[in-house]
Parts: sequence; C-alpha cells; structure tokens
Amino acid sequence: MPNTPPGFTHFGYEEVPLADKQKRVGAVFASVARRYDLMNDLMSLGIHRVWKRFAIDLAAARPGEYVLDLAGGTGDLAREFRRAVGATGLVTLADINAAMLEQGHLRLADAGVVDVPLVQANAEKLPFADASFDLITMNQVMEHVSEQDAVVRESLRVLKHGGAIYVATPNYLRFYEPHYKIRWFPLLPKFLGRWYLRLRDRDPVLLEQLTYTTNARLRGLFRGLGEEYVVIDLHREAFLKKCAQRSFASRRARLIGRLIRVPGLGPLILRAVLHFWRITEGGCEMMVVHHPETAAPC
Repeated sequence: MPNTPPGFTHFGYEEVPLADKQKRVGAVFASVARRYDLMNDLMSLGIHRVWKRFAIDLAAARPGEYVLDLAGGTGDLAREFRRAVGATGLVTLADINAAMLEQGHLRLADAGVVDVPLVQANAEKLPFADASFDLITMNQVMEHVSEQDAVVRESLRVLKHGGAIYVATPNYLRFYEPHYKIRWFPLLPKFLGRWYLRLRDRDPVLLEQLTYTTNARLRGLFRGLGEEYVVIDLHREAFLKKCAQRSFASRRARLIGRLIRVPGLGPLILRAVLHFWRITEGGCEMMVVHHPETAAPC
C-alpha cells in the first residue's frame, strides 16, 4: 500500500514491522492450529475440502517427483501428493508454525503416512538447496505472507529446471469473504472489516493477517520473470479449452461460447468475459512453469 514506511507492512488496521507481522501471523495460526480444519468446515460448510481436492488435481504431481507443500498446514495436500509421487518420489511439508506442523504430523500418522519430512520454515527464506523440487504448491498461502516478492524469489530458487509452481488464492474481488463465508465488500478496509465481523458475531483473528491478493496482483508478482518462465492462468486456460471444444454445460455458457466466435466482435466479447470471470470466480489459480516444452502463456 502507498505511504507505508520502508520496512513496515499492514497487519489488520495497523502498520507493523515486517518481522513483527511474521510473529503475529504465527501467533494467529498457533491459536487455531488444533481446530483449523473444524473452523474451515464450519465457516465454509465443508467447501474448503472440495477446494483442496481441486488443487490436488490441478497441480498434477507425477510419480518420482519431489514436491514441496509450502505452508501446508494440517497436511491434507501433502498426504495426497505422497500417494501421487509413489515410492520413488518425495513430499516435504513446510510451515512456519510449529503448532500447525504438529497437527500435520498427527494427521499424516493417522492416515498411515510416515515418510513425509516436516520442516519448520519461513516461505520468505527457505532452508533448501537450489533446484530441489519438481513441484511447489502454495494453496491459500500468498495472502498470509509479509513479503510476497520474497516468497516468489525463494520458490523459483529451489525449483528444478522444468519444474512448476502452483499458486492458489481466494478471489478478494467478489462481494463475498472466502474465509468467513459471508457477504462482503471487495477489498474492504480492515478497520471496517473488523467492525463488520464483530457485528456479525465473527472473530476477526484471521482477517488481521490477510493481504488481499487478486488475480492482477498475482500476475504482477510473476511479471518480468524472464523468458524461461511461462505463467499460466489455469481458470483462463480451462475456459478457453471449453470454448475450443464447445463443451459448456449450461445454456448461458454455450451462448457465450458462440458469441466469442462472432467475427470482429468475438475478441472483444472474450476479453469482457474473462475480465468479468476474474472478478466473480471463486478463486485465482496459476502455474509458473520453468522451461516448459509446450504451454500457453497467461
């Protein structure tokens, strides 16, 4: 945000030192670690589990790969990735918060998964060697960190040649708050958000440490990475694929698919539809691929 002093960032309605925000975020997640999934279930009516399943399918880990589940919390993604990479692969679960890692350890053990290394690590300064992982996943992570640029740099550093980074965040441009599952004004200032949440008998603890992260913000973070990287907007590519295959299920979507093929007006309609979708879709999902053989740029 503008007018923020150097070395400071926002935590809720306050400007705080960067290091202080990391401590406060850690305290937030330490306080909710044991009931984190229960909180998500209650606030989302279980939808967050569908979101995780969707993330696993899109990230598409393959046998033999080395996967880093960054800020993986309670280990749900790590468990599924471990099955995907097989005996020759490896999945590492990293999180800055020891309490969350402990919960991840217990949940993995309950599922019979005992060969996933757990590493307490700051995403802004990863303790791994260069080119260590084929796939790095960050599912609902970027909005919780202080220095998003640093997270991107560190992820690229530990990514192997030909590897990919999967990033997913909720969509903060909707009239809906994805953590609390209530009506919301897009990018609502935090001091108003605190008041509104208390009015709705909700605890603002999770709101305090969020950085509103939009599709455009993610694209800005990845802009200028160099020709060796291709950024793929997964929702956009899925939409274009359906357009090409004419495989829309709803009547309205089929109508849109026909309109974007109208000579002259089609490209303008497509741009408008994609812009509208970025505002209204449930989340943002992107893949950053290093030296891909074939990929459609974002």
